[in-house]
Amino acid sequence: MTASRFRSTILLLTGLLALAGCDEGLVPSGIEREVVVAPTEVTLSCGEAFQFESTVVGIADQVVTWSVDEGAGWGTFSETGLFTAAAGFPAIPVSGTFEKITRAPVVTVRATCRFHHLVTGEASVTFRHPDFALLDVNEASDTHGELVGPHDHAGVITGWYFGYAST
Repeated sequence: MTASRFRSTILLLTGLLALAGCDEGLVPSGIEREVVVAPTEVTLSCGEAFQFESTVVGIADQVVTWSVDEGAGWGTFSETGLFTAAAGFPAIPVSGTFEKITRAPVVTVRATCRFHHLVTGEASVTFRHPDFALLDVNEASDTHGELVGPHDHAGVITGWYFGYAST
């Protein structure tokens, strides 16, 4: 095929695609395109891994890139959608009401179509607060000498104070 004929063929194909109502992604206009992420909500502990699934609707290419809207400090993704939560929470600015700063953090994970960066889907990840226990050294306490933590007082305590003292 000569160079002139090749250019003519390309121009003809481009024109036919335009007449057929196709856009830059060779997908007919009017066809809904989206990335469906499953599940849409998950709850994880720090360090836990979870496999997300994605389906690209309206586009033949099923490859997506995975990300966390709030930043990589919350966890990392493999190319296949395996999300591994960070070993601990990243630094969170502390401001607002007690309820606001003590509720479990929620982040948005996103799957973005490889060739159509505006075609995305999302899910939310809620992080469980890590549980802990400390030795109760208050001699007047009913639990003196025992390990106690927030799990022992769920719904009862309105705040925790951990002071430092030396003798």
